[in-house]
Amino acid sequence: MRKADRTLLEWVGADGVAAVLRHSLDRASLVRIANARRVSVPGMRNQSVPVDRLARALAEKFQKDDAAARVLLVALDTTNRKTFDEIRRQTDDEVRTRAADERLTGPAAARLLYVLSREKREPWAAEAARALKERAVVRSRRDEAAEPAAESEAERTDRDARIAGLESGLEQAKLREKALQKELAQKKFDLNNTKLLLTRGREHQERLEKELSILQKSVDEGASRRRGAPPDELLGRIGQIEEQQRKLATALEKIGARLVREEKTADRAAASGKTLEEIRRDLTALKKDAAAGRTSLDAALRDLAASQAALLESVGALKTAPAKPAAKARAARKAARDGPERAGLFVDVQNVFYGARQQNARLDFEALLQTVSVGRRMLRTVAYVVETKEIDQSAFIALLQQRGYEVRRKPLMVRADGSSKGDWDMEIALDVLDVCEALDVLILVTGDGDFTSLVNRVKPRGVEVEVYSFPRNTAKSLREAATRFFAIDRRLLIKLPKDDREPGLFPDLPPARETA
Repeated sequence: MRKADRTLLEWVGADGVAAVLRHSLDRASLVRIANARRVSVPGMRNQSVPVDRLARALAEKFQKDDAAARVLLVALDTTNRKTFDEIRRQTDDEVRTRAADERLTGPAAARLLYVLSREKREPWAAEAARALKERAVVRSRRDEAAEPAAESEAERTDRDARIAGLESGLEQAKLREKALQKELAQKKFDLNNTKLLLTRGREHQERLEKELSILQKSVDEGASRRRGAPPDELLGRIGQIEEQQRKLATALEKIGARLVREEKTADRAAASGKTLEEIRRDLTALKKDAAAGRTSLDAALRDLAASQAALLESVGALKTAPAKPAAKARAARKAARDGPERAGLFVDVQNVFYGARQQNARLDFEALLQTVSVGRRMLRTVAYVVETKEIDQSAFIALLQQRGYEVRRKPLMVRADGSSKGDWDMEIALDVLDVCEALDVLILVTGDGDFTSLVNRVKPRGVEVEVYSFPRNTAKSLREAATRFFAIDRRLLIKLPKDDREPGLFPDLPPARETA
């Protein structure tokens, strides 16, 4: 503190400073300055502390802390500006007479005391200031005595303890309020996640119902084709059997007519007087003819049964045969194709990311596209990415787009129990089914066994399926279902520095399935 600022303290001490503060500043100003300078007095929060006690606490701060002293001096200068103006207009004699007036006590004495200490009218000002201090302090003590009776030490201790308890309870209530607000925010977050899960579940159900309807329609059409007109070979066999049946009926009619004629001949011979021996010879011949006819009839019946068995076998084979075998469908596509093979590339980024990370590497998407597109016309090149809020993948996505990939993005879904889920299985399957009629080759970059059904669905349409993945991370069912399987090796990988593993793009998701 500057020497000029310490004059008041040197002339009248801490008691005089307290009196000046008590009579120059109101309670609100004293409390505000005490809070600003971190002066704590019990009862200050609820304004039950006596003003004199608060003024004494600030006077002690004035004596010890220069920064607090400067703040108090600025406040006192502002409050006593009117008294400064009056004193500056008066002579030394007039000021000395005013200070010696015994009637000047209380606030007036305190304000004049402060102005004299700041104006420093020597040599009589110091003595006048001490006299003014006695009258200001006496009045201050009288005012304090006029206040309600002071509390006893026990009462004050009890009151301070209650105040401390209330303040502690208030702090605990605030902490509880913060905890409740945090819990409420979490509940709202869980509710929003539940609503999102419900909406996506309904959308998923609608997609499944639509796919089921398409599958049912395809099955009905296939059954209708199988129930349609039989092939020419089968029609020819049916015609042959019908012709044999007509011939057999004609032969039976002829045999019956001949038997009737022979019986009439025998009757006429007997009537004409033929001998018994001649009639026997005629009957023997007739029996031979009948036996020959029965033999011919049995042979015709056996041929008919064989033809019917062959017909039933052909019909059974026709019912069990697929409507359009994959080999014939591929041959038809190849014959109708004009130009290079039409191919589609679909990359499950999350699945191959984990496989590459096990080898301390990452997939070279540019090399992959160059490898699969040799001699082919790429109709679709799609990469499916799962995004998380914690990781910025914009650079990775921009890199894929620069390499010619169409990037489809999906946010990571967080369940109510804290677990997470993010996969593209259903969307990849739907995209493949939408475009497979225009493809000659389907290229799947994944090892997930959930795609086995998709491969089995696509191949009968004449589409060849190639699977690129890591052998250890590829389901056995998927490898067996694919037309060709290609292992991702170092030619399609970018090796990372040793002991410097790349941070995961999907840290909250479980690794892709490695078995099937």
